[in-house]
Amino acid sequence: MTRPRADHSLGAVAAPLFDGDGLITRRVEVARDQVAWVRYVLEAYEGLAHLHSDGGGELTLVAPADRARELDAVIDDLVDEIGLVRR
Repeated sequence: MTRPRADHSLGAVAAPLFDGDGLITRRVEVARDQVAWVRYVLEAYEGLAHLHSDGGGELTLVAPADRARELDAVIDDLVDEIGLVRR
């Protein structure tokens, strides 16, 4: 997969498409200084999800479909803990 290219003039990143059998995506947003914490939490759940960032606080989480319920529970915890917002 090729790496997304940043278009700094628009403040946007062209995100790759994450579609396919067996994958789900969740879009969330956190304060920019909380992105590392979200990554750390996800890494603690080995294989739960991959985090893709726009370089700011808008995140796309990609996970195996069979772990969707587990990812949603972690997201719910982060909503309460750090003010993460579902998009």
